[in-house]
Amino acid sequence: MKSLQCILLTFTLGFSSFLFSQNQTLNEMYINSIDSLIEQQLTFQNKNRGSETLVFLKDSMISYRFDDVIEDCEYQPIKSFYSYNEFGELTVLIVKNTPEDGCEASKSKTLFTYNNHNLTNRIYQLYDFTLDEWYNSSKRTYQYNTGDNVIEEIRYQWNSETSTWENYRKYTFLYSGNLEIEQKRFDWDSGINDWFWDMLKTNSYNSNNDLLEYN
Repeated sequence: MKSLQCILLTFTLGFSSFLFSQNQTLNEMYINSIDSLIEQQLTFQNKNRGSETLVFLKDSMISYRFDDVIEDCEYQPIKSFYSYNEFGELTVLIVKNTPEDGCEASKSKTLFTYNNHNLTNRIYQLYDFTLDEWYNSSKRTYQYNTGDNVIEEIRYQWNSETSTWENYRKYTFLYSGNLEIEQKRFDWDSGINDWFWDMLKTNSYNSNNDLLEYN
């Protein structure tokens, strides 16, 4: 399996909508917003990995948000920096704002690890400007079936007092071929020290594998 040929500046991916409040810490909205980028990139890389296709990867990007009522320190430009491994898979994503004088700076980092080109671990960190160091925020781990479809995703939150990852949420997935037909969500109950099932989603398809209905 050939490694990708080069890493350049502009591989267009659906990430332009990523913006968040300057004073907002890393949260589910931010985490979910980069999922589209990662999913599209992994799909593209896997599809073209064995070919002679030159893959152009983004080095950095600045995002702006238009606001017709400008308030102090609101919607400052966000700059994202991307790092990749030899296969063109995203390994580090650093996002920071460009604060004006008197506005609060923010910076976050996401670390990605892979096994056989499948994303298996994603760690989210925030930057402490006072201590001048990164600290853990949350983590997601993934397991796959033989068709490289995600069958389990577990989310964790960092406990700074015990310096350990604590269970937060889990998703399980069932497939018919490569089509997702069921998704279950579980939340962690520290009282019973176990997962409890709290949501079910199902999908149905026609003979052409087009999605007909989801519940």
